[in-house]
Amino acid sequence: MAWPLDPVTHRIHYQAVVTVVGVSQPDLLTRACEWATGTAHPDTPPVIKHEPDTEVLIMSGAQPFACTYPLESTGNGLPRTRTTTLRLHYTVRLYLREGRYRYEATNFVFAWPDDSTQEPAEVELIEMKAINEDGARSLTAMRTRFQEVTATLLTQLQDAMRKPSGKSAAKGGY
Repeated sequence: MAWPLDPVTHRIHYQAVVTVVGVSQPDLLTRACEWATGTAHPDTPPVIKHEPDTEVLIMSGAQPFACTYPLESTGNGLPRTRTTTLRLHYTVRLYLREGRYRYEATNFVFAWPDDSTQEPAEVELIEMKAINEDGARSLTAMRTRFQEVTATLLTQLQDAMRKPSGKSAAKGGY
């Protein structure tokens, strides 16, 4: 599986420039803030950083991450599955300009639900090697689920940036 890696950090790094014709920078900022708060899991609000008079918004978020995979069958022939439940932390940087924005999604980290143990996603997704059949199934499920979760996150971002905001940037929404 090929991952989009940053050539310097060797971390998974999704990025793109997206055109949104006729949308002002303040409106893009409002839409970005609405997206960040709207995608947040109820028990983990995002950390949003934006310095006034800059074009950069940084959002650090986390969401539940679960993947289920089949195990080798038991002696009685009944199928078994195992579910791995983690939290996925990430950072999205948005560079907002009149009529366009660039996003960079990176710093993906897997954590146990209590956040006591954290590990860069690259360790689990790229460096980890399966030692048996169940391990191979686990890795495949985790890699597939990661692709689904990140694709959804970025699709939600792009959809939110295309839709008119519920708050007017001119009225100081954010």
